[in-house]
Amino acid sequence: MEEEIDMISTRDFLDNLPIIDQCNVCLEDEHQGFVLACDHCMCVRCTRELFSAAVQDSSLLPLRCCEIPIDMSINRHILPAGDAETLTLRMSEREASSKMYCPTCNKFINLDYVDAQESTELMCICETVLCIRCKSKSHPRFTCAENKANMDGDNTLLLEVARQEGWKQCRNCNAMIELTHGCNHITCSSCRHEFCFQCLSPWGDRTCSTGACDVWDEDRLLAAGEARVAAEENALQRPIPAVAREQHVQRAMVALRENEGCDHEWVRRRGYLGNCERCDYELNCYGMRCVSDCESTVCYTCANFRIPRRGWR
Repeated sequence: MEEEIDMISTRDFLDNLPIIDQCNVCLEDEHQGFVLACDHCMCVRCTRELFSAAVQDSSLLPLRCCEIPIDMSINRHILPAGDAETLTLRMSEREASSKMYCPTCNKFINLDYVDAQESTELMCICETVLCIRCKSKSHPRFTCAENKANMDGDNTLLLEVARQEGWKQCRNCNAMIELTHGCNHITCSSCRHEFCFQCLSPWGDRTCSTGACDVWDEDRLLAAGEARVAAEENALQRPIPAVAREQHVQRAMVALRENEGCDHEWVRRRGYLGNCERCDYELNCYGMRCVSDCESTVCYTCANFRIPRRGWR
């Protein structure tokens, strides 16, 4: 009965949506959809695709357009019940100021609802007893510091592999992070902590908060410049002569250095544009080009829902 009521309420909700002039994503006219707080419009299909993408990719959360939050409560009307529940849980994970994950079953535990003055231990649904102070299994015979020392010893092999591979560990949630392309400004996909990949210090406005690290590693900057020029050549369907190509690469590298301080102005460009410089998605049909200082080319999702109006995240 409850499921039937939900289906009726969802049908009523969708039937009462306004007709929008044009969807800003697919550019189709005269469809029912949503008018977002930033005045962008999205048809039901494109909104559903965005919310479905967020179920698979939590780096999109919390969903925003033009940095203005999107009402997440509509997810129960446009997603299957299981996906809506998953998205609601992921939002709880994002919004929790204190959290942990059970080391046995990886269950998310919101510590905002736990009174640490009553007890420093709790039991997970898998019946593992946990210490909420150091966010690990209970350790009645050791202090938290002693337990951490023991755990670090257990992780020796992992830490050695991380050192050899050049991985870094987020200081906020301990997630391992690999940087294969892009600058040293890292936003942890698990907890959204922003830091410098070189020294792990928190990220400042446009640079590492210590001021001692470069925004770009020169090898990755050159690779990113080369990728931009390769995308140009694909669009032209011909190679650029060697001397001119080197000039294009140098210009691309200069523009890439502007990412962190650029006030982005995105314009839709049609045709094959290479890969999105933010998420590496292949831009087969169209992409968004910044016509301001950085000249970045990204997918629509990154331009509107990942990258802030100023800078790079």
